[in-house]
Amino acid sequence: MSAYNGNEFTLCLNSATAGLEIMLRWFGVKEGDEVILPAYTYAATANVVVHCGARPVLVDVNASDFNINVENVKAAITSKQK
Repeated sequence: MSAYNGNEFTLCLNSATAGLEIMLRWFGVKEGDEVILPAYTYAATANVVVHCGARPVLVDVNASDFNINVENVKAAITSKQK
């Protein structure tokens, strides 16, 4: 894969869920932290937060496009957010 993509290193995983968890851990998400997520998502999105010991904070999405609502994100931010 590395030679094909022209990269020095390649990491292959068996699922997007594993990739999400690796990225959370890469960014230092740990016990006691909170991670804001859209309420309209797949369960694995919140499960990987829990696997890291953090707490998922679900915020509502826009009814028009189902994207996370920025105002709701702003209201959910605390000092524990990662």
